[in-house]
Amino acid sequence: MRQPRGLSFVKRTLDKLAPNRDSSKDASSKKNGKGTPSSEVSSTRATGTLPSGSVTTLANSVYSERLEDFSRTLADQSPGNDKYPMLRLNDNLSVAIGDAFEGNPSSNIENTVKFDYGSVRAPKRIRLLLIFPAAHYKDMLETIMFHADLDEVPFQALSHTCPEKERTTWMHCNGRGLSVTESMYQALLGVRNAAQADAFSIVWAEAVCIDQEDVRDRERHLHLVRDIFSSAHATLAHLGGTEDQRRKAFETIDKLHEACKYDEFRDRLEQDEIDLSSLNHLCIEDINLEIPPENRLEITRLFSHHWFERIWNWQEVGVSKKVCIMYGGGLRTWGYFADAAWCMYQLRWETSISDDCLAPGLSRDDLKHYHILHLDEHRDGALHGTTFTLLSLLTESRHFTAAHPLDRIFALYSHLGNSRERDIVEAFFDYSLPKLDMYLNVALNCILSHRTLDVLHLAHNDDLTTTSWPSFVPDLSRRDNMRMLGSKNGRRSWHYHAAADTAPQLTILHHPGTTREGIPWFSDDVHIVLKGVEVEEIVAVGAEMKGPTLGSHNFLADWVNTALMTEPGQKFYTTPELKRAREVLHATMKDHKLHGGKNPESNAMWASRRTSLRSGSREKRPTPESSSSRSYLRSTFAPGLIERLQKLDIDADAVRDADNGMDPLASLPHDKMYPIWDISVVEAFWRTLIKNQDEMGREAASDMGVACFEPWFKAMSGSVSHMLEALAHGQSDESRQRPEPLFNDLVHMACNGTRMARTSRGFIGTVPRGAKVGDRIVVLYGGQTPFVLRRDVKGDMYRLVGDCYVHGLMQGEALDMELEEHKFELH
Repeated sequence: MRQPRGLSFVKRTLDKLAPNRDSSKDASSKKNGKGTPSSEVSSTRATGTLPSGSVTTLANSVYSERLEDFSRTLADQSPGNDKYPMLRLNDNLSVAIGDAFEGNPSSNIENTVKFDYGSVRAPKRIRLLLIFPAAHYKDMLETIMFHADLDEVPFQALSHTCPEKERTTWMHCNGRGLSVTESMYQALLGVRNAAQADAFSIVWAEAVCIDQEDVRDRERHLHLVRDIFSSAHATLAHLGGTEDQRRKAFETIDKLHEACKYDEFRDRLEQDEIDLSSLNHLCIEDINLEIPPENRLEITRLFSHHWFERIWNWQEVGVSKKVCIMYGGGLRTWGYFADAAWCMYQLRWETSISDDCLAPGLSRDDLKHYHILHLDEHRDGALHGTTFTLLSLLTESRHFTAAHPLDRIFALYSHLGNSRERDIVEAFFDYSLPKLDMYLNVALNCILSHRTLDVLHLAHNDDLTTTSWPSFVPDLSRRDNMRMLGSKNGRRSWHYHAAADTAPQLTILHHPGTTREGIPWFSDDVHIVLKGVEVEEIVAVGAEMKGPTLGSHNFLADWVNTALMTEPGQKFYTTPELKRAREVLHATMKDHKLHGGKNPESNAMWASRRTSLRSGSREKRPTPESSSSRSYLRSTFAPGLIERLQKLDIDADAVRDADNGMDPLASLPHDKMYPIWDISVVEAFWRTLIKNQDEMGREAASDMGVACFEPWFKAMSGSVSHMLEALAHGQSDESRQRPEPLFNDLVHMACNGTRMARTSRGFIGTVPRGAKVGDRIVVLYGGQTPFVLRRDVKGDMYRLVGDCYVHGLMQGEALDMELEEHKFELH
């Protein structure tokens, strides 16, 4: 990297930045150095240069003597003078210097004095960084930090994340040395080098313009972040990258963005008629939509960048007038990325790409196109004046990460439409608070303020052995991939009414009675008591559903056996399991005919050699030299499997045809009735799988069982190849969407991260992954859904496991069962 020449001030053409500019002249109509109206440049897409308005052209005459004059002025200023010293850059602009300043800096950055922050004083509100242009793109940064009001000069807001904070470097700021992370330095270089060659840039960068060592300065900016990003001419997100990576990734993004302009393309994607492979055969006008493998690799790498999962993006992206992504020296506006992310979602990118399209160290789970879609939906609502509740924001942003645990709440503050919620969060603007104190007080104040238990839906406790964390307090610092139940926008938007229209009956124990800025303050040793009714005890719990297809046979068979196969000896087997058993049976019968029914080997010997069907092993089964087929069958297979096999045609043709005569639906107990309502347990089962909601969020119609569940069930019970073919997206025709992938998506959204459970009376539901046999299903007054509680060993207190869906208990039915009311003390 080149050594700086010292701070070189040059005469600037700053007419449009003049504080006292003629009001009759519209700044947006002024032209930049190339004669292009700034409004036109700011609306130009994908140019690779920064938007105008925050860059200013320069002439060539040097007048650094102004710096020396200003340095002498600072030296002569009397101590305690609160008036800002002004650095006059030309006749039109003077900037307020409120931080340390060195009038004659050394050209060697290592020999300069360390930069010190000063206090921002009224009427100024923020610090801005002025970046000088360079003769060569490798020249070191030369900057000026000045204090300004939000509308004093046009500026750009820099959005940035730093994964490796220990790697730092130095840059010139006010003639002194300012230590910044290596990635921030590269981001500022990117801003400078993307601007016009003879222009400087004015930016606001959180890591530089806020004194990170001053907690009060950071807390003061919590009130300003929304104003900063909404006032900025544009928000720039710097994601690094090389020129070659940018070329390949942007080539794909540009294609997808252009294709999204055509309604037919969007409609066919939404109707599941296009998959990733079919893009190779599609053209839009003269644009070939084929995405080469190397481009798939680079767009996967780009969309796996950790910047997309920052919690602060909910504020920065959400309120900015314009958002631009900088990558590999190029630039694209937010709309390009949003369109590409939508296409990747419709194409099921994470399951469609091959392993060769994953960069080293990355997995399919690292893809963040879903994060972009969440941000885009939020941005659209925010720009159109939509107000949000704290719980809805916490729910929607649960997949996002925060460098500081308190930022999970602070970063959402500016979007809160409820004044009471804003007061609650403002009362705890304190970075010194432990996260438990913050999360506890937000949770309890939300219950008191909203008169609902909606905040408890955010608490999913996988491990209840640690008692230091109250079970009713959501740990918001953890990313939660479990499905969410219920609405977080208030009682009027509830989907479920498990406790009908009751209000919470809450008692807070060990409350010290103190407040913080008028908001009740609770210590971390409080317990709460909630009234409600205990409905059922869990008697069976299935495996966790981690994905809709991978390991699906085990998942489906386990859940069917947990929920439906309640009689002794009953067991559900998938088609591949039955096929393997039938092959053994057919071989046994054939051998029986060859040996005349003699039995030289004992059943015990056969039993010692057989391989368990339940293990799913594909090893070759041993065949006895001779036997009675029926006795071998009894000693080899479970009674339930014998019953299934006896119903099958076991001739040679049937063995060759894997699915001939094997209907997995036939083994389900269709005639068994559910404990409530006039429905079968099978209908209750499929309604539980989708939370009783169709793709539009409405109550599932009765014909959905035949139209969607049965085809899906057969596909999931079949061979792996049959399953993957049936569940594949992009194969629907124009007449209708295929039911298998549709129902599979609904199951995934409704059940991901949960377990199937059955209660003592036969109720079926999905419970948190931490639930166990013996846990209680309860309905608490003021709750949307039932909850799972675990009684302590002592028996007088409970721990909250989480919310649950129990079919038949979601609309107030438990309150009509004449159950005894209980007080549940949670800790």
